[in-house]
Amino acid sequence: MKIPKLRHLGQVWTSGWRGSSLHPVIGIDIGSQAITFAKIQNRQSRLRLDGWGCRKFDTPILERGRIRNQSVLIEGLRALVEEYGIRGAYVAMAVNGASVMVKRVHVPQCDRKNLDEFLIWEGPRYIPYDPDDVYLDFALSPSVSPNSSKEGLDLLLVVSKREAVDERRTLLEEVGLNPLICDLDALAFYNLASIHRDVQSHRAYILVYLQPTIMHVVVVACGEPLLIRDVDFLIDMKLGDQPGKSDVLDQKPKPDDPPEFSSENSSMWEELLGMEVLGELKRTLDGAREIQPDLKVEAVFFSSSLRIRDAFQNELSQGLMIPVFRIDALESLRQNRGLSSEGSFLNIACGLALRSPYH
Repeated sequence: MKIPKLRHLGQVWTSGWRGSSLHPVIGIDIGSQAITFAKIQNRQSRLRLDGWGCRKFDTPILERGRIRNQSVLIEGLRALVEEYGIRGAYVAMAVNGASVMVKRVHVPQCDRKNLDEFLIWEGPRYIPYDPDDVYLDFALSPSVSPNSSKEGLDLLLVVSKREAVDERRTLLEEVGLNPLICDLDALAFYNLASIHRDVQSHRAYILVYLQPTIMHVVVVACGEPLLIRDVDFLIDMKLGDQPGKSDVLDQKPKPDDPPEFSSENSSMWEELLGMEVLGELKRTLDGAREIQPDLKVEAVFFSSSLRIRDAFQNELSQGLMIPVFRIDALESLRQNRGLSSEGSFLNIACGLALRSPYH
C-alpha cells in the first residue's frame, strides 16, 4: 500500500538538485532524541535494511518540530556523515509538528493536470497561512463517501512552513548531503508500518508512533490515509510542575537504551502518558468519523521509542474499546536482530528510505 509521493513539497528546491531524481536515496531523520539514517535495498523483490546509523543526544534538539540547538545538531550530523561514510548521498528528509498541516478538502471537478494552477489561485481558501510562507502539496484521495452524489475531487492537502523545510535542507547541504525529497514524519511511518504483515490484514486501522515529545497518528481506511495528526507532548515539563516529582527528570536511562519507565515512577509516568494518548486518540477518532461517519476501526497499531509495559497497551485498548497491538515496524526489513535498542529510533528514517524510486 502506497500513496503518491508528495510532489511539490518534495521538489521545492528542484533548481538546486545536483543530479537525477532516479538516484537511490537514504532516509535521514532529525528527531528530538537522535539523528538516524537508513538505506534500504530491494533484493529479489524483497526489501531489506542494508545500512543504518544512529547518533543520540543528551538533551532534546527539537521543540514543536523546529530545531532549537543548531550547533549541537550540525556537530552530530557531521559526525554521522563521517562515521558512516555517507557524504554526497542523496537523502529524503521530513518535517513534523507545528510546522505542518494536513487537511482533507473537496474541490470542484477539474483536470488533474490543472490542479496545480487551481491551488495556486485558490489555495488561500483552504489554508490559514500566507501562500508565500508555505510549501503546498496535495495527493488525490478517493471519496470517503462512495454513495455521495457530491461532484468534485477529494484532496489530501499538505502544507509546510517554508522556513522549517529550508532550515533542514540547508543543514543537510552544509554537511555534504544532497536532499532530494521532503516528506512528513507521519507519512514516513505510514510508509513503513503499512508493509507490516499484521497491518496489511486490516482495512480500517490507526497507526501510532509514540515518542517522548511527539506522537504521529494516521487513520487509514481502505488502504488510504484518512486523517493525519502530529500531537506535541511536554510530559517532562508537566511532571516537573508537580511538587516533589521533579527528581524523575534526573533519572537518566543507560546510554544504549531507549527511555524507560523505572520501577519507582512507572505508574506515574504511564498514568500521565496514558491519559494524554488516550484523549488524543479519542479526539482523532471523532475527527475521522466526522469525515467518514460509517468508519469502523478494526485495530490500533503502535510503535514507540519508549519502553512501555503491557499494562499501557491494555489500558488503551479498554479506553478505546478497540484492540491495540504493539508492532515492531521494522520487522519486514530486518535481516537479523542486531539492531538492539537503536532499532526503535529508525522507524522514520526507514519510512523515508522507502521513497527511493528504486523501491
